Amino acid sequence: MGDTYQVESSKAGVYYEIDLKKNTCTCLHYIHRVRRAGCDCKHLSAVKEYVTGDSSFDEIINFVKENVFVDTIELTKKFGDEKINNLIKMGELVEDSGKVRLL
Repeated sequence: MGDTYQVESSKAGVYYEIDLKKNTCTCLHYIHRVRRAGCDCKHLSAVKEYVTGDSSFDEIINFVKENVFVDTIELTKKFGDEKINNLIKMGELVEDSGKVRLL
């Protein structure tokens, strides 16, 4: 496997280039927001999960989807602070008043 991957956008036929060596993505969300925060966008995270076989982000998203509003402390105990914070920074999850939900 190489260091560069193509990930299809939600728009059919639009692809983003992921470079694992440089830890970059060509999506606008990464370029204008997440890179400055020192995080990965969902495309970069998805490729990293694919390469390492770690599907914890999908597991977290599905857990929150099933439970709608999840207590922040419960979620961090179950999955870890870093992964939850990354999903919040990526814009996948929103935390409000001690509860986490999907964006």
